[in-house]
Amino acid sequence: MAQNKNPINYLPPGLDSSIIILNLFKYIKEVIMAALDVTKEELTLLKMLLNREEVSTRIEIHHARLSFEYRDYLKSRQKEISELLDKIKKYIPDEQ
Repeated sequence: MAQNKNPINYLPPGLDSSIIILNLFKYIKEVIMAALDVTKEELTLLKMLLNREEVSTRIEIHHARLSFEYRDYLKSRQKEISELLDKIKKYIPDEQ
């Protein structure tokens, strides 16, 4: 007799349901975040604030020479800020 492979009730061998749920959650989060409704003025403000935070974080990294864990945290934060700025610059490029 053939096994019922209803996609709702069937998981292939070795596939954990938590992985599916996690990936589904990530997808839903991306869809929701993509639908964020902001004006051009709000994006300009975010861009200015992120530019300021990027400079501030760079200075803080310089002063955190002896605290390696904090310095690593700041470097990852700087990367996140830079990536977010790049996304915003797609919609509002730098003025020449």
